[in-house]
Amino acid sequence: MSDALVYGPEAPTERDLRLLGDVKGKRVLELGCGTGAAAVALAQQGAVVIGIDTSDERLTAARERAEQAEVRVDWHRGDLADLASLRAERIDRVVSISALSEADDEARVFR
Repeated sequence: MSDALVYGPEAPTERDLRLLGDVKGKRVLELGCGTGAAAVALAQQGAVVIGIDTSDERLTAARERAEQAEVRVDWHRGDLADLASLRAERIDRVVSISALSEADDEARVFR
């Protein structure tokens, strides 16, 4: 996996991503995708990735990162707990790296 990773304070570690197992062909939701480091790395590994973040600025950077990496990620701006538009049976894995602290209601995120 290391060839797909960008290291830095906003990037996931190899250990973070290994927790998800083999993601090839899986639909992966990233809550609090930030500037897209994990989402892009997962897409490079063959996942179908949906990234949600509360910041337009971070999503703009994430879109640019995905474009540079030549991968497709479905980006959404919104509250991390407001996932009504996503159908749970369509998501195989969920990841959130250092973003749950931004949620106004963590219990709602987990529901």
